[in-house]
Amino acid sequence: MDPQLGQSEDDKWRFPFFEKRPYKEVFYLPGTEWKVEAVWDDAYYEAAKRLIQGIARGEYLQAIEGVAGLYLFRHYIELALKFVIFHSRWLKDSNSNAKLEEIKDVKKTHSLRKLWGVAETECRRIISKSGSAQESDSFQPDGLSARSVFRLHSAV
Repeated sequence: MDPQLGQSEDDKWRFPFFEKRPYKEVFYLPGTEWKVEAVWDDAYYEAAKRLIQGIARGEYLQAIEGVAGLYLFRHYIELALKFVIFHSRWLKDSNSNAKLEEIKDVKKTHSLRKLWGVAETECRRIISKSGSAQESDSFQPDGLSARSVFRLHSAV
């Protein structure tokens, strides 16, 4: 023991930044009564729109907020397509609802091309060839652009 410091030989070589410290819980799982009050796809859309508008006005940087804005738009499109796919499966055909056990989940994927293909197939299955269905024939997976998707969003 070092008489000047009142420490043993082992205590001299301790590194306090490696020691465990008590953790004050900040993020935690809420109780069973907890509910999320959010409209996820609209939240991503609005946040992305504000970032991109800020870039257009010169308030934000393309290399920083632009990347986040594009990611948010892309995620919005993914959620919107999954929403269309899932809810289209509630319909057996254009005239009748599906039974609960007939409704299939949306497969886990982040590929917009795959989701677009599934959404197109599902919509063609339930929409008869009249009016707006004929207009939708002009949309092709290769022609998918943010502009056409967001134009559809604002029309809905």
